[in-house]
Amino acid sequence: MIEHGRSSRLWSGGALFVALSAGLVGAASCARRIALAPAYAVRGLDELATRMHAASPRVMSYSAEVRLTYMGERGRIRATSSLVAVRPASLRFDVEGPHGAVVRAFATNGVELSALDIAESRFYYGPATPANIDRLLPFAPLGLLAAEWVELLFGIVELPAGAEFTYDDRLGVFVVRWTRHGNTRRVEIDPATARATRAQVWRGDDLVSEVEFGDREAHGLALRLDVRVPAAHAEVELRLRDLELEPEVASGVFALTPPAGVATERLGEGGR
Repeated sequence: MIEHGRSSRLWSGGALFVALSAGLVGAASCARRIALAPAYAVRGLDELATRMHAASPRVMSYSAEVRLTYMGERGRIRATSSLVAVRPASLRFDVEGPHGAVVRAFATNGVELSALDIAESRFYYGPATPANIDRLLPFAPLGLLAAEWVELLFGIVELPAGAEFTYDDRLGVFVVRWTRHGNTRRVEIDPATARATRAQVWRGDDLVSEVEFGDREAHGLALRLDVRVPAAHAEVELRLRDLELEPEVASGVFALTPPAGVATERLGEGGR
């Protein structure tokens, strides 16, 4: 038989434990919600777009070494590459082999593109359509125009007028959505910096592609891009090093010339 005084003490201790547990659960539940600080509140999409524009890099061009890691159906592939990007739509990307020689090159001025594959001894050229870029750019098939690829490499996502705008208090980010070509575009934006942290494309309930931006440098350029394309079973990590801002770019950088002895293929609008 338990004495009345001891029973009361046990009951009181149990009640206290239950109360504390409930409080901790409630606190944990509240902790999952991230309130938007008043200083970062915006009145609508236009104000958010204005803040993003003000926070975007004022740099118009850069060159960098890129450490590229591809993970997909062919396993894990690591490569060192060189990159030159010039806004609004010019891009040059060279992949180096084990001994430092270029084994694959891609170039576009936003209108035309060209690519060289040394292993296959083939040279490609044609209009810079999303289908052609997806076929030849050795990152991942994202269905983007050249200008949109350059924007991503600068860590920039443009918001169209009329997009849906919300604040997600579970993630602590602004979320902007809009529909294009039957797909839903979704962009997450850090309220404190007004810079995109993640961009996704959805087709219904299926994720088509995702790009995550990280390691922003002083001017706002993203030094890390993580790209994921579930349907292609592809994940690509890009890490930028030895960044040079506003470099001198020689004429002809964004148009390749086929070397002697390689097969040449003209691409159509659809990549073939």
